[in-house]
Amino acid sequence: RDYITCIGAVSAVSGAGKYLDLEFTIASDMAQREFGVLDKGSSIIIKFISGATVRLVNTQTDIGVLDKVNKRVTYKGQYTISGSQEKSLRKEEVDRIRVVWGTGYEDYEVYELDFFSDQLKCLN
Repeated sequence: RDYITCIGAVSAVSGAGKYLDLEFTIASDMAQREFGVLDKGSSIIIKFISGATVRLVNTQTDIGVLDKVNKRVTYKGQYTISGSQEKSLRKEEVDRIRVVWGTGYEDYEVYELDFFSDQLKCLN
């Protein structure tokens, strides 16, 4: 089984803008000690194949929810997407995402390179 999985979606709130919603599941009952929290104001840095980057900021703190039976912890983050960031996300292909955790940062490969362009097309 995978150690870390992430499910993402782009959402829009009328009058409030667009958000990247991420749900991380870490297959360890020690994840809260190893990763810490997803702090409000922490960021993710999206690195594109072109070398450009976009930094999104988390709107909420999440300490993680421990599932003792399945020995895993789930974190949820909600990251604000500005108009200029949306333009970059629409036209660029994603290479990696850097997530800033309470204990440091981790870089993750992205397997759906056109995730953002597909998600943003659905909203418009």
